[in-house]
Amino acid sequence: QKSTSACFLPDTYVRKFDGEQVKIQDLKVLDKVLTAEGNEGVITSVMCRQYNGNIFNLKFKGHHGIKCTPEHPFLTQRGYVEAKNLLRGEDYVCITKSPFQSIFEIDTTNIMKNYTGKGKKNGTINHANRHGKKVISTITDVPVTLNANYNLGRILGLYAAEGYIGECRVMWTFNMKEEHTLVKELCAILKEELNITARIQYRVSNNVIDVVVWGKHWGYLFGTLISGTSKRGDKKLSRYITNLNEDFAKGLLYGWLDGDGYRRDTSYIGVSVCHQLSLDMHNIATSLNITSSINESLPSINKHAKTRQNRWIVTLQEGNGQNHPKKDDDCIWRKYMSCSIESYEGYVFNLHVEGDNSYVAENIGVHNCVAYSISHELASTPVEVLGLTDDYI
Repeated sequence: QKSTSACFLPDTYVRKFDGEQVKIQDLKVLDKVLTAEGNEGVITSVMCRQYNGNIFNLKFKGHHGIKCTPEHPFLTQRGYVEAKNLLRGEDYVCITKSPFQSIFEIDTTNIMKNYTGKGKKNGTINHANRHGKKVISTITDVPVTLNANYNLGRILGLYAAEGYIGECRVMWTFNMKEEHTLVKELCAILKEELNITARIQYRVSNNVIDVVVWGKHWGYLFGTLISGTSKRGDKKLSRYITNLNEDFAKGLLYGWLDGDGYRRDTSYIGVSVCHQLSLDMHNIATSLNITSSINESLPSINKHAKTRQNRWIVTLQEGNGQNHPKKDDDCIWRKYMSCSIESYEGYVFNLHVEGDNSYVAENIGVHNCVAYSISHELASTPVEVLGLTDDYI
């Protein structure tokens, strides 16, 4: 079998080393990616070809799955194994952890240097609210540096769940019953961390409360740190905030869960229509060594909602149950459960990564399978590349 036959579909997300998720079709030569073994790898070539044949839709326990050609190899506890040779209920694939970089400040000068908006950055502004009543809002400038601590993570996590950018402002929208919990907390930490005096706007007819931060410059900053919208289903974390430090990451994760999640028994469940954002949160939980899963839920279409988006469900298991997956220092292992075969005609992609010859696709460690035939040599790849103990063999 030629190595070029092992590929992924164009919309498969690959994790760069800085933590950003990028579709494989958008990666470029010399981009740096996270390898299956948790290292930094440089892309030396991107392969694209026309394909007409069967695609494997692989499913794993606690993971929504991935689509690939039958020959693509996955990192398992017995080494790299082609998709077509994975053993149901017996093989475990690697969910690779991303290393934190021990960065405790965010330099906003590099982010804001391309900001071209005009308008006041300090002081007060007189404007009309949604009912036409004149109100006064306070505007503050963006600090040169932000402390990448738990509180800032909370602010951005709540924005990932409930936030959006309007004209000249950043807004978070909460249910009215959260007035004395999340609304109160957000206003307090906005003041403490960013010196922002937020304005609270009540929309009684909709049973919601808006927390409003005025200033186009703040909209630019938040839109850069977390781009996209829930309406388009493309919200995601930027490279500026993905792998900073553990304390910030915890704030980011639990801020998002508190905004977009709910508790059930010993589980904390976050729900989003954004694929990339859900992968980001699943990766953070995995990297924090928290038992987590990510699954996709297809919408039920009816006369009231004909265009619902797919939902992505990230579940954190907080108890000490019996169904926790196996873990080690580099990854969490997820059991291979099933495979369905689909016909596909179109372009497929693969990468050649210098060093480990591997990368991470949809948070799963895979081989780039370039430079040699995989049918024999991958079967003999030693498991010791990840430093696994005998307990996992």
